[in-house]
Amino acid sequence: MTDAAILRRCFDAAVAASLPANVLPQALSALPAPDAPCWILSVGKAAPQMARCVVEWLHGHGQEPSGGLVVGLDAGNSPHRALRSIAGNHPLPGAASTRAADALGELLAELPSDAEVHVTLSGGASAMIAAPRPGISHVDLAVTFDLLLRSGLDIHQMNAIRKRVTRWGGGRLAVALAPRTIHLWLISDVSGDDPATIGSGPCSPDGWDRELLNELIADSAALKAIPRSVLDALDDDLPAAADPAFATVTANVVASNRTALEAACRTANVLGYPARLIETPLHGEAAAMGARIVAASRVDGPREILIWGGETTVRVGEGSGRGGRSQELALAAAAELSAIRSG
Repeated sequence: MTDAAILRRCFDAAVAASLPANVLPQALSALPAPDAPCWILSVGKAAPQMARCVVEWLHGHGQEPSGGLVVGLDAGNSPHRALRSIAGNHPLPGAASTRAADALGELLAELPSDAEVHVTLSGGASAMIAAPRPGISHVDLAVTFDLLLRSGLDIHQMNAIRKRVTRWGGGRLAVALAPRTIHLWLISDVSGDDPATIGSGPCSPDGWDRELLNELIADSAALKAIPRSVLDALDDDLPAAADPAFATVTANVVASNRTALEAACRTANVLGYPARLIETPLHGEAAAMGARIVAASRVDGPREILIWGGETTVRVGEGSGRGGRSQELALAAAAELSAIRSG
């Protein structure tokens, strides 16, 4: 088997290990049969698949969802006739995101007081239901998201701002759902797997304060252009951690970067190749991390597969480009290797 084929098998295993169908059913199986009408709110790139898992779990108990909403990259086919399927915008919020946020508000108005609510979140959720808070225009919100994406800030820092200026972020969805029982199912796309960061934490209390946000904005040249309406909204209070709305929320991270890394490592070992999972996550500029990977790979020792995970950042200039953080890291590593071989 070629090196490329081995690495491809490891990559495919990492992806498969994180798919909703391979992680969510087992997590759901730990719950007792529901004794209240169940509603499903599913948002993110994996929203249809995660909603389908909840539907199948209910079916296993001889039940069906009473209603719900699925917000993904496209409207697609709903996993159940009781669930409305709608598209949201990504990575920048737009008219579709506003419609999705409004649809969520309409659904909340229909929820019975005794409903059991299953909320699933996956990558992209922040933008897909990103409608602006009062006093912020849709244009200002989109400009802010764009500035954040270009700023080089990590996802924790970006979402600390996003959650304050969007309708459902920063625990506001939990408040709207209270006092109903909320089961929060998360496929984490953020380092550390903090529910307060994933999807901008619609059902989780925030851990940032205004002073930290001020420092964040002051230290970032890109954020100097944030619209005044957004800066003013950062002073709005988010629900406190002691708010009783959070007492009925149970958060479950069913897959994360670690899930994928361990699967890749296991696959390499099964194929007969020694693999080592690097415990320190990759953080910082993608290009610098590409060079770091090459340097680490050149250390003398037995031949082995090194497996990294994390979340790098990219500072985007005025121009436009293609690809993302991972592609920049890979290209930087390739350039470094090429320089070594030609030198």
